[in-house]
Amino acid sequence: AGSDPHDQGALELARRRAAFDTAAIVSETAERFRAVVVLKGAVTWIGDPDGRLAVWDGREPAMATAGSGDVLAGLAGGFLARGAPAWDAAVAAVIVHGLAGRAAGSCAAGFYEAEALLGPAARLSYGRGIDGNA
Repeated sequence: AGSDPHDQGALELARRRAAFDTAAIVSETAERFRAVVVLKGAVTWIGDPDGRLAVWDGREPAMATAGSGDVLAGLAGGFLARGAPAWDAAVAAVIVHGLAGRAAGSCAAGFYEAEALLGPAARLSYGRGIDGNA
């Protein structure tokens, strides 16, 4: 199962009042729900119930577009469907999503629709062994 909470939703899930400690918010949310959590933003955080944390510092401003989080969730779901463990699926999805955003951004005039991520994401993930057998 996946979710796409933005900062305020993540704060509510973590039962916090201010977003001053993103690592703690991600860790607490992952522990509370016993799930891998991805908090997408200019800096994207990934956490799991065992306390692992990863950070993608992509800073691609054009990624702040409607639907880009849906593309990220779809990538994670696709990697899960191919047999990847939840942590690996989340990390791979965030990396592919970020690199696809860079590729789309380099071809656009600063802004693009989320659909522009699909081609680069497909090229980046095809045949990379991101599944349970890799």
